[in-house]
Amino acid sequence: MLQPIPGGDAHCGPFFAETALTATVGELAKISGGAAGNFTMLFSPDSIPDLEVKLRFMEKQSLWFDTFWGKGFDRGKIDQMRAMLARAKAMKGAA
Repeated sequence: MLQPIPGGDAHCGPFFAETALTATVGELAKISGGAAGNFTMLFSPDSIPDLEVKLRFMEKQSLWFDTFWGKGFDRGKIDQMRAMLARAKAMKGAA
């Protein structure tokens, strides 16, 4: 895979034709938002900072889907997370 360059060191790559690389990166971009969402399911939002981070992630993930898939996902889930965060903050303020 390494090819010597006359008068220099070995040169590595490129290994992809531009069209193949563009297609590969495009597909990776499309699936990475969903993959990250699946990964977040491993973590339980147990505190207000956890809920805030999860909400921000969901908002950014929705924009990601808008950009790469041309459609967002269920915004009702984002509204539910906002309501959960508001309840948690209200409960903390009442305590």
